[in-house]
Amino acid sequence: MLETLISIILLKSIFFDNIEYIRKLDASGKARPCILDNVERSLLCHTCYLGFDQFECTDCDNWNIIPHSCHSRFCNACGVKYQKILAAKAQAMCV
Repeated sequence: MLETLISIILLKSIFFDNIEYIRKLDASGKARPCILDNVERSLLCHTCYLGFDQFECTDCDNWNIIPHSCHSRFCNACGVKYQKILAAKAQAMCV
């Protein structure tokens, strides 16, 4: 669990440090447009910038904000979920 958390932090910090370079590649046409989109969405994953759901208890007036995820295969957090689902489907097809 800790190794996964560290890899997520490192990957996001690498993307964040090099976002201007990735934008220049996109502007010059050297990178596919989906690359910039996926990098930006993975940087915003689990933040309120992608939207959020707010749940409020009517009895005690406590509330929680749950931020949305990016649902990108490129993201470490969201991509792992997709890979696990794909592996389970492949395993179900095997005899």
